[in-house]
Amino acid sequence: MMKYIFRNETSASMTVIIEPWAEEFDVPPTSVLSMEISAPEFGLLETTMDDKYFAMWLWPGSRVVAVSVDGKDQMRSSLSIMPPD
Repeated sequence: MMKYIFRNETSASMTVIIEPWAEEFDVPPTSVLSMEISAPEFGLLETTMDDKYFAMWLWPGSRVVAVSVDGKDQMRSSLSIMPPD
């Protein structure tokens, strides 16, 4: 299990996008998005960011098992489906 934390330290809301599922989460200023990833083996977690968006690309064989914003569950059922190779 791997845990990833995104802290929005800007003065505006950010949209965090988890790919390849294209799931979007609003992260208000000073808020924290926490994500737990399960995978048979770990791979590369790629990220990109601009003024409004922060995108994370997970690797084949991985799946998201938990997502929260400021400790509040935000999990979506599509995230538990492993992406194709």
